Amino acid sequence: MKTITVNTTQVPVVEYQGQRIVTMAMVDQVHQRPEGTARRTFNEHRDKFRSGEDFIELDQADEIRALGFTRPQGGTPSKVLLFTQVGYLMLVKPFTDALAWDVQRKLVTEYFRPAPAATHAAIPANYVEALEAHLAAVKENERLTLANSTLAQLPAPIARFEPAFNGGLTPTQYARTLNGVNSQKINWHLSKKRWIYDAEKDQHRAPSWRVYSEARDKLLAEDAFNISRPGKTPLVRYKLVLMPKGEKRLWEMYLAEELPMKDGWDGEFRCTLHQVEESV
Repeated sequence: MKTITVNTTQVPVVEYQGQRIVTMAMVDQVHQRPEGTARRTFNEHRDKFRSGEDFIELDQADEIRALGFTRPQGGTPSKVLLFTQVGYLMLVKPFTDALAWDVQRKLVTEYFRPAPAATHAAIPANYVEALEAHLAAVKENERLTLANSTLAQLPAPIARFEPAFNGGLTPTQYARTLNGVNSQKINWHLSKKRWIYDAEKDQHRAPSWRVYSEARDKLLAEDAFNISRPGKTPLVRYKLVLMPKGEKRLWEMYLAEELPMKDGWDGEFRCTLHQVEESV
């Protein structure tokens, strides 16, 4: 696949229906932003983007494969969003750092508008051809004017609230503070991420969560406690406690929409501060 270099990043040239496009993953990569940044901008301003003009939604497996898109774990994605030049500029409107300005200029001039091959401009052979060329130029100017107007109407970027990461909560407790997260599924989600595992051998009993060694005291800690049983040896159980780094990582997964979400989630990312109920 043909690529171009923007600063030090190799960008694959992807074309669909005769025009060059980018994906949200490409935007994050070339702008050196955390994974999911462009997707959050799109989700927050979804009503400003026009389908078919600013972005194209592909859900046909053969078309997706033809463009070379695959999942990290293998297979073909069920859906891919492709962004035109105007859609790209809308996605990166909140980016105001020095690198963003440089990347935007290079993508527009070198990626979306590659230098044409040296050819002699065709001279209209008659009045009709000259009129058609003039009308085409007028239409293109109107399109660019409309695109600039759309960009100008986008709201100014709002600084995203980021909570303090102090640790001390269980994963379930912390999930309850995140709007839309299904806290009942958070431990099973973390087990798939190999943070924790179920040490209970009896499948008929409730899970007994323990922390994998690679995550212990880095992302999570274990607080052991005893459950008294009359006439029997006390039962040892463990309370999982998030470390500040683990809490921060869960917040990042939340913003990237990688946590299990409730069906009725309103799409807003926020941390609600309230008295956390004790839960083991």
